[in-house]
Amino acid sequence: MEVWIVNLQDRRVETYSEPEGDVYGSVRHYGPGESVASQHFPDIALEVERIIPA
Repeated sequence: MEVWIVNLQDRRVETYSEPEGDVYGSVRHYGPGESVASQHFPDIALEVERIIPA
């Protein structure tokens, strides 16, 4: 399972995956200038600026 949160206040995309009980084994944050891709579709990357416009 993988969850994405679009954090508008901090202008970043947060991804959470590999759940183990009530915590996630992998937590990553992506900001402006970075791209994020789903674990299930790694060939499709989205720039953070396309998700959270300036």
